[in-house]
Amino acid sequence: MEDTNSKNLETLINKAKKGDKLAFSQLYNELYTPLFRFVRSRTGDHERSLDICQEVFLKWYNSFENYEIRMKPLSYLIMIATRIIINDSKKQNSVSLPDEAEEFIADENIVSFDINFDFNLDFNRIKNLFEELTENQKNVLIMRYISDADTETIAQTLDTNHANIRKIESRALQKIKELYELKYNKGR
Repeated sequence: MEDTNSKNLETLINKAKKGDKLAFSQLYNELYTPLFRFVRSRTGDHERSLDICQEVFLKWYNSFENYEIRMKPLSYLIMIATRIIINDSKKQNSVSLPDEAEEFIADENIVSFDINFDFNLDFNRIKNLFEELTENQKNVLIMRYISDADTETIAQTLDTNHANIRKIESRALQKIKELYELKYNKGR
């Protein structure tokens, strides 16, 4: 079942493919923030994140006449960004959850799972535990809770199904909960 936003994005894509620059501008405005959140959470560098997002949209724009709607546009952009980030990380050999990622979650109640700790107050502790997760688990949690992507978008981005995304998310959250309880709630 497609939602109104998906249909609107599809309409904008079709207009942009016909040369409507305003439609592409609207796509950019609609998709930039969730893409930036994802990139920023992966790079930890504000300026580099801006550059990567610009590079992603430029690549998309330059190949737009050949672009086919096979997945949600955000999934496609995240895939491009992920490739760029991976190439950069091979050069730098480090990708982690940055301290600055807190700004993306501080004002939002984005945690929708039943764990007995305050995500915002215990962010630094959780950030440290985050490093214990697999890359897939990190990507799923970042896309879900920082980029605010739905499971369908995440599944398309990671080329898997909804059930697998839910399983990865659940296992990642459970692992964080167990590690948190073990490390920080021993005597309680």
